Amino acid sequence: VDDRSQGSHQNLALVLSASNRFEAAIPHFRQAIDSSSEPRFRSAYIASLLATKQFGVAKSELEIALSLNPQDFSSSLALAWLLATCPNDEIRDGARALELATRLHAGRGAKDPLTLDLLGAAQAESGDYSAAQKSLGAALKQVENQNPAAQQAFQQRLESYRQSQAHRDADGQYP
Repeated sequence: VDDRSQGSHQNLALVLSASNRFEAAIPHFRQAIDSSSEPRFRSAYIASLLATKQFGVAKSELEIALSLNPQDFSSSLALAWLLATCPNDEIRDGARALELATRLHAGRGAKDPLTLDLLGAAQAESGDYSAAQKSLGAALKQVENQNPAAQQAFQQRLESYRQSQAHRDADGQYP
């Protein structure tokens, strides 16, 4: 790739990422981000970092994305989920996850299953398993008879919370 061609880096990064060649895509995303302010490159870069379990760098990039656009729902969701469920102890931060999840949930309404699930994960990471069960129970009601895959995932997390176990997501990405 010609280092002078930002478009080449952008296109190559997207093609490599779409082919699940995340390690190879990462340096090209870095170049694309350095030369473009388009949020899609940072989002795809973060997804590649998470896919390759580079949780610390992904956390930093999510914080940057939020500093550029504090109202970015996707970045807020991704950061809160990572802080609540990351398999790496050093990355998790229940208090910050709960802060983000509470803000997202308030903005989306009390019946949004996505933010209820996120809120439950953050509550569990913060040690409030009773609240986590309540949030997941409400999320389950919202997807009942509508989304079997979400229903199954929520039920599994709810069982963990009933056993006073926070959820750990192997790749740190919201399902």
